[in-house]
Amino acid sequence: MPVTGVIELGDVSIGTLLDACDKGIDLAYEEWKKENPSAEPDEYDDNGESTIICGYKKNAEDKYEPDPEAEVSFIYNGDKNTIQIIQSKWIAKCAWCSPCYPNQGDLGTKGKACEAFTFGPDWYDEEPICKPIEYKPE
Repeated sequence: MPVTGVIELGDVSIGTLLDACDKGIDLAYEEWKKENPSAEPDEYDDNGESTIICGYKKNAEDKYEPDPEAEVSFIYNGDKNTIQIIQSKWIAKCAWCSPCYPNQGDLGTKGKACEAFTFGPDWYDEEPICKPIEYKPE
């Protein structure tokens, strides 16, 4: 089973990422809105620390989980400029991440240590470091 893949913000197409994030859920905003129910959306300032989830849905317990119907489910960590790809129709062989992301694949480092979920080829402006291959679960 592939592991979560981690990729740096600069390694993907910013336009494609922004389009996806526009449809995503900003968890920092959701929390702020709960604490400030009468505030207007333009009053919100994330200070670059947003955590946006894309390809997620709420389950029966009203918690977010990856949507198995989504092409990709990922978490954009605005404070670290990293993306964690939780599930996807694409995987890549790569090295393991540093201790910052234990048991996750480093999509910015070639290797054969693990298979990690990644974005499809259309998410990259340039040739990705770890080449995406279609994921075919057994």
